[in-house]
Parts: sequence; C-alpha cells; structure tokens
Amino acid sequence: MKRVTVSIPEEIDARVRQWAEEEDKSLSQVYAEAVEAHLQEKRRQKAAQRVASILERTTVQPGAVEELHREREASDRSFPQSL
Repeated sequence: MKRVTVSIPEEIDARVRQWAEEEDKSLSQVYAEAVEAHLQEKRRQKAAQRVASILERTTVQPGAVEELHREREASDRSFPQSL
C-alpha cells in the first residue's frame, strides 16, 4: 500500500477522527474510503455527462430520460453522501 502525506484542516480532521472511532475504523481506512467515494462520484458525473451528450443528439421515447434519471438516482443511494 502507498503511504501519502496530506494536509487537512483541523476541523475536518476532528470530524474524521470522531467518525473513525464511531465506525471502529482506522484513519487510513476512513480517508481511503472517502477518496474512493469521491472518485466514484467523479466517474458517475462523467458518465452522466456522456449520457446527456448522447441524449442531446438522439431522439428518445417520451419518459425515457426521466426513467434514466430515476435509475441513476436509485443507484446513487449506496454511496456515502458526506463525511
């Protein structure tokens, strides 16, 4: 595993330490999970942008775009929303 050093504002570090204690996880594990969740969110946003770009150039059945949005929202439920 790669070791890195980062600077974190004290108030965020305090919240993360409390969360780690409550979850019985190490700080490294909590930070790694937070970074992974952020990366997943960025990938999801890029995918949504690609879908939107395709939809702009495509004719779709009425209601299809709304259905896609509902499916995307439902799939986002499993990701942590905040620290």
